Amino acid sequence: MRRFIAVLVLLLPPLALLGFGWQLTADRDAVLQMQLRQLVDARLEGLDADIHRWLMQQLRGLEPLATVDGPGIAELRRSRSLIRQIHVLSRDGQWRYPQQGQLENLPPETVFAALADEANSQRPAPWAGSGSFSRKAPAAERVDAAIAPAPRQGWLVRYQQQQLQLLRWLDAPNGDVWLFEVSYPALLAGLIGWLPDTSIENADGAAAERYRLADGSGRQLYGWGNYAVAEQQTPQAQLTLRQPLSGWHIDYYSEAAAANTLLDRLRWLLIAAALALLTLLLGVWLWRKQQAELRLAEQRVSFVNQVSHELKTPLTNIRLYAELLQQKIGDQPIAKRQLGVVVSESQRLSRLINNVLSFGRGQRKQLQIQRRPAVVDEVVEEVLANWEIALADSGIQVSFTGNAEREVWVDADALEQILNNLISNAEKYAASGGKLAISSVLSGNIATLLISDAGPGIPMAERQRVFESFYRRSDNTTEGVSGTGIGLGLARELARLHGGDLTIKYDAAAEQGSCFELSLEVGE
Repeated sequence: MRRFIAVLVLLLPPLALLGFGWQLTADRDAVLQMQLRQLVDARLEGLDADIHRWLMQQLRGLEPLATVDGPGIAELRRSRSLIRQIHVLSRDGQWRYPQQGQLENLPPETVFAALADEANSQRPAPWAGSGSFSRKAPAAERVDAAIAPAPRQGWLVRYQQQQLQLLRWLDAPNGDVWLFEVSYPALLAGLIGWLPDTSIENADGAAAERYRLADGSGRQLYGWGNYAVAEQQTPQAQLTLRQPLSGWHIDYYSEAAAANTLLDRLRWLLIAAALALLTLLLGVWLWRKQQAELRLAEQRVSFVNQVSHELKTPLTNIRLYAELLQQKIGDQPIAKRQLGVVVSESQRLSRLINNVLSFGRGQRKQLQIQRRPAVVDEVVEEVLANWEIALADSGIQVSFTGNAEREVWVDADALEQILNNLISNAEKYAASGGKLAISSVLSGNIATLLISDAGPGIPMAERQRVFESFYRRSDNTTEGVSGTGIGLGLARELARLHGGDLTIKYDAAAEQGSCFELSLEVGE
């Protein structure tokens, strides 16, 4: 299970990076597609405007004649190649020209209905015969008679047998309506002649493109460009032309629209995959390094535990016989003092071994506390008594201010271990300061102890790391000082088992030194 979780943790970052890379390429592809679409839409809209402008130029200057004159109308029709026929409709609904021929499927009443609809609501109306029509003129061509005296004009549009039929209508001053019928072949031929040649080539390096003009049924009327469109290929963009050619549309095809996007996406995906692979390799390397460090730490703990067990029995015997010899030696100050050092150092070594063994149990989550009635100040005084000779030899003056004289429920052995570790560190690292101050206070069910020295202190950046297992500062102040690096971590764990904590208290007023604050939850 642990291996599975480790593998999962290793795979998550590269998989997340791959997903991010894929999403990044998708977002970039969407942005590029949007930019391309905006560019193509602008081209198509410009082309639509040019086609409309061309058509209006071909019909510019069409005005009703002063009189309905057959020869004059014939001459007017011949002067415009785009005009197939001219019809004049009187205000009473009769064809005034030509006299004998009405447009097929275009009775006068239908024309008048269409004109009335154009004038009143601009809504489409049915046209007799096949197809349908719309006479909604372009905004640029609509003229409000209340603003300008120009005559009304517009378009009649229909499809008959899938062929576009256009009639341009104008109001004459006498109330007649003139209809100019546009020749479909002439319109298509003129438009094709005006549009680019079918074999037009793009500039060097430009993507192959194809434009296609098609009618309402999708039939191609004309196409140009240097890109061969596959059968059933969907256009990248399409624009419906404005009136009166609203039944036609322009399709746009591009070779680069799909190819460049795919290549670009693959390129970004390969970059993301390479980064993901590097992340995976880095994760594997870090994991293997961590596993090696864990194995090394376990070997250290195992070795120290084994050595500690081997040393505990002979050390106990040394301490026992030294204490017995101290009792029998009598009044020999020098010998008693030397034996006192032996006893003190054996006690100190015994405490160190107990710390190591306790640490080993703590690593296996077996560290426990056993509360019993005790006085916190008495435990502190007993510990200081054990350290008296060692601290005096190091030139450290000790001061103790006790305000925890009430009997409480606490694990005195655990408190002794914590104090031994803190005092031992003060002796090792803060002897240059020459001072050690301890104070205690009991408030409710919380006992608080402050242990401060006047040594070089602990840098702010290392105040959390000193509680890590096997961590030892490496600088001039610790050079040549022995230690395992487990004392403070064990002390904090014992304090937390008491419902308290062990922290480094920052005192801005103090010029140097360290101050540890120990809090314990005690019962009454």
